[in-house]
Amino acid sequence: MRAAVEDETSRRKALCEHSRDSYTAKFPEVPIISAADALQQIETIILVDVRPAGEREVGMIKGAISQEEFESSFPTAKSLPEGTVVAAYCTIGYRSGQYTRSLVKEKGFPATKVFNHEGILMHTYLRQPLVEENGNEQPSPEVHTFASPWSGLADPTFKVQYTGALEVTRNICSLS
Repeated sequence: MRAAVEDETSRRKALCEHSRDSYTAKFPEVPIISAADALQQIETIILVDVRPAGEREVGMIKGAISQEEFESSFPTAKSLPEGTVVAAYCTIGYRSGQYTRSLVKEKGFPATKVFNHEGILMHTYLRQPLVEENGNEQPSPEVHTFASPWSGLADPTFKVQYTGALEVTRNICSLS
């Protein structure tokens, strides 16, 4: 039984890595930081969760702040504390890749200070608890994914929540 669980975990992680690689490759100008490296360097990283509130409310990486908090606290690269870097994350690295690219190309942040985190799904494989966004740091055994294709990619010890936002958007667009 344990071997079957380990096989399933390995299968899911491999699929997650493949998805991460295909999405983060779209942003070659922004370096990637692994979930493990980000966790080891948490004292010098400003971890930015670029997912919308509905996804963050389910669970976020401990120590992360929202995109809105980041932008109000650090409107320019010069406002970053000395020796810190920014690592943005989303589900699998696509939305955070878009955001980190905009920080570098549109807002003037140096590419050496901005990283695309490989995503909250890869973070689940570190077996570190996520926390609720409400600020009380309560552990959350759940992770929210952006779309149903990623729902089966989290570490099996986490419960996955998916609200169908992508399908709702598609349905609304098809009505117009």
